[in-house]
Amino acid sequence: MQTPLMPEPKVEPIPEPIYRPSDVRPQHDDLRARELGIGRYESQRLLLYTDIDPEIAQTLPPLVDALYANWVSYFGPLPPDREGTEYQITAYLISEADRFRAAKMLPEQLPQFEHGRHLGRELWLFDQKFDYYREHLLLHEATHCFMTTMPGPLPPLWYMEGMAEYFALHQRDAEGRWDFGGFPRDTLDLEGFGGVELIKRTLRTEPPLTVSAVTTLSMNDFAVSKTLPYAWSWLLCHYLNEHPRYRDRMHALGQHLGSQSFYELQTTLFRPDLPLLETEWALYLQSLDYDYDVRPMAIDFRPAEPISATSPVTVSVPSNGGWQCSGVTLTAGDRVEVRCRGRVVMAQQPRPWESEGQGITIRYINGKPLGRLLGAILPTVDNTGVPTGPSPQTIEVLDLGASSTITAVTAGTLYLRVNDAWSELDDNSGAYEVQLSTTSEEVP
Repeated sequence: MQTPLMPEPKVEPIPEPIYRPSDVRPQHDDLRARELGIGRYESQRLLLYTDIDPEIAQTLPPLVDALYANWVSYFGPLPPDREGTEYQITAYLISEADRFRAAKMLPEQLPQFEHGRHLGRELWLFDQKFDYYREHLLLHEATHCFMTTMPGPLPPLWYMEGMAEYFALHQRDAEGRWDFGGFPRDTLDLEGFGGVELIKRTLRTEPPLTVSAVTTLSMNDFAVSKTLPYAWSWLLCHYLNEHPRYRDRMHALGQHLGSQSFYELQTTLFRPDLPLLETEWALYLQSLDYDYDVRPMAIDFRPAEPISATSPVTVSVPSNGGWQCSGVTLTAGDRVEVRCRGRVVMAQQPRPWESEGQGITIRYINGKPLGRLLGAILPTVDNTGVPTGPSPQTIEVLDLGASSTITAVTAGTLYLRVNDAWSELDDNSGAYEVQLSTTSEEVP
């Protein structure tokens, strides 16, 4: 009896190893550079040539080393190169350009630049007036070098410039360690970086950019203005990276640098609840200020029901929270009577500041008394958290106070909050009890 032939085992092909491009940075004559007044300062991740004060120069390479760990944590580790060398960037920090031309460190074919420029694993920047901004510009251009290490299509400009600005914002924490991706605390913080002030000033005379508008900023937009598109891109990247609902999706984009799938993911990851994102972004911009933590501003969108004419709704509104769902949906033209009861504490120093629904005029936040009850009509969501309709064309903050009657100008769900600066919610305590009922009376 003949033994049947056994099928040949299937052999899976061994995937080809992935390598990053080899290091082709030019080698320089360090002795000639020293004769020209250019010093060399090196760390694991940065080789720096500069003619600035050596005491300042020697602090810069370790700063890039500290940021490198953040790049790897966010984007993932770079593949090795075929030679097995460490990843390193060369930077030229220039005070007097003629020195660098003489040292052959400023190529003639390099396009002209105003502040900084990167090309492959090299970057060039002019010295800056402020110590902070000198570091900021170095980290910005170094981030570009890391993000473009692997060949492939580049992400859109809003992402490239926004993420470079996001990582470049740096501060020391209480233990002296570097913290990257933070937010300016006040107008004097992070000297030379004016992103917050620039957008605040723009919003006084111009409508805000929507999320969709920021993500479609063009090369021409960045060419026309060397400041505003960068500020908008940074602010959106910061917002998406810090917001509890969107940060995982934003981080997922970072895993697709150099891939055409980036553009598809940018759309598909945010499409299901884009109306909610646009709504929260619009409210964020209405109160944009220094020392803001995005997390308390995140809205917990919840399903709601129409209010019954015979059964008023009572909802508790804590003073230390953001926008909170009232549980009530409205259609355009609905009239609702609002009655606010109770007291809350809005600050502890120099003594507890108590407030009722009308607020206390000892201080105003966004033009309204501290502690005043506010409202807004925001998109309605279903039981899965998906919006059931478009975002309102405009989002008006309703001045409710202790007693008022409002007419809904758009359909949506009523949200409530107690007026306070977003950076000062931690020391608040107590909650208002707010009763909502329908009324057929004409609004005076």
